[in-house]
Amino acid sequence: MCHVTFYKNNDYDGDSDYYADPQGKESGVMNGIDSMKTGSDTWVVVYNSKYYEGDWMKVGPSTSLSDLNNTSRSGGGDWKNQIQSFVMYDSKPSFWDTSSGTPTLDLNGCKVYFTENTNLKGDNKTYSGSTSVDSLLSVGYTTDLTKSMYNSINSLKTGTGAWLAIYDETNYGGNYKRIYPNTTYKDLNSVSRGTDGDWKNQIQSFELYNQLPSNWSLSFDQDTFKGLFDGEYTDNKISGDAFAYQTQDAEYRIYAPTISYPSIDTMVVSLSIDHIIGMSTDDHVTLDLTFNSDGLISITNYTWDAGSNYQIPDGVVKAVDISAEILGAVGALESCGISEAAANEFIEVFDTACKVFNDISNLMAKWSENDGGRFYLIPVVAHVINRACYSVVKS
Repeated sequence: MCHVTFYKNNDYDGDSDYYADPQGKESGVMNGIDSMKTGSDTWVVVYNSKYYEGDWMKVGPSTSLSDLNNTSRSGGGDWKNQIQSFVMYDSKPSFWDTSSGTPTLDLNGCKVYFTENTNLKGDNKTYSGSTSVDSLLSVGYTTDLTKSMYNSINSLKTGTGAWLAIYDETNYGGNYKRIYPNTTYKDLNSVSRGTDGDWKNQIQSFELYNQLPSNWSLSFDQDTFKGLFDGEYTDNKISGDAFAYQTQDAEYRIYAPTISYPSIDTMVVSLSIDHIIGMSTDDHVTLDLTFNSDGLISITNYTWDAGSNYQIPDGVVKAVDISAEILGAVGALESCGISEAAANEFIEVFDTACKVFNDISNLMAKWSENDGGRFYLIPVVAHVINRACYSVVKS
């Protein structure tokens, strides 16, 4: 176990302070330490000045020093009443067996070190191994459990085998940043968060991996996606990041996709599409396109809220044979007053959009002549899926 106990008197007597788990204590260590003990999985570096400065001493696992008056300091004198700060590890640091050089903060393997202040100072907490925290709101620092880590992290460091994703919203939402092994950010105020500023006091959730997530090679090019819509123009009737798209005398509103990474090997592109009819009669479509680590679409989840006349049920289309699901969808569409032939063509378009796209163009002209653009919304959706697939980038 990783822990250290400091005692006021020699022979482990008097008042004591106990610390558990990897951490750095830059100041506030009890005054007048004369003996100490370490746990079985503990590597401690103690310093005779605050902020990890001055003379230092390495104390390994399962070590008992009964009288620091008999333990010499490199700068002269002994260690009795000298310990002012320390750093504690739960695995042997890489510098441990070297005989020269002042120890620096060392994180082996899959670890991340979060600190409240810049320059890796202040209250801190270390996480080890693959883990995730969906909200830091109720999580306190190891050095002070009363201080929430939520929107209070100002610097961080990743270990030699750590891949870290940080988010500025809980549940891994909002803006995100990917951080690779052996990365140190001494001041998150200097790390860009895109158009929303910097990462100072912004981390609300995170994911830590012990291997490179395969989906980190995937990204989505928003500019490419928008540029694939000929004749697009700004829609002044909306708020948010969206644009209008007019084709076949019908108008559609396309909202900028949002990107998420729900697992280590998938990326989800979420889109919303409106067929603009007027007020409450607009048709609304939402799409969640799941891409695998090769950048290929695997699943499409969709909702289709028709403004009037008929309602298309929510559904899932997989990039495999789904004959049973197709039959169910055909029946549902027929019950809404759409013919079996039309229903089959609708399913064909949607399924093809998810798999091959080869025959979309053959159906577009036919749909464009129907229902003032409502039926044409079907290939519009299929074409949006196609354009989204084209905008996925695999590095």
